[in-house]
Amino acid sequence: PNSGCETEPLQRLTTDTDDILDAIDDMVAIGNTHINVGLQWGWHTLSPNAPFGDGVAYDDADWTKVVVLLTDGNNENATGNQDNESYYSGYGYVWQNRFGTTSSRSSTRTAALDDRLDELCDNMKAEDVGIVIYTVRVEVRNGSSDVLEGCASEPDNFKEVANVSDL
Repeated sequence: PNSGCETEPLQRLTTDTDDILDAIDDMVAIGNTHINVGLQWGWHTLSPNAPFGDGVAYDDADWTKVVVLLTDGNNENATGNQDNESYYSGYGYVWQNRFGTTSSRSSTRTAALDDRLDELCDNMKAEDVGIVIYTVRVEVRNGSSDVLEGCASEPDNFKEVANVSDL
């Protein structure tokens, strides 16, 4: 039940570059990759609404809201724990059906998470919200980049980075 407690807290909107860079440096990749969960929290930080409310209004013509979605993996929900058919994650256990499947097949789980990401990206890019999305896939050597390419606001907003030192 304490899975995920070792992760760093979210960085709220700030103009302090050092705080942002420190928060990035403190990130550690562990467990499943649920790209949409991270992106959802990114949207929360830009939003003028709760839980943070730090962002300017969506229709403020003086501002452009931009998200850079960076991932080092494809969406996945590993089968892990035999009793629960998965590791505990942001969605709980797979048998709880919180992301659209209870399947034991990893490809089905990935497809369900990709569908969630597609829907989220579409909602963020919608005309009344208008968030510009850049996506970056770093050192991912398997799977498809299709979901990240589709998430990017423009084709040129997707970047494939083969080696992290190229960032």
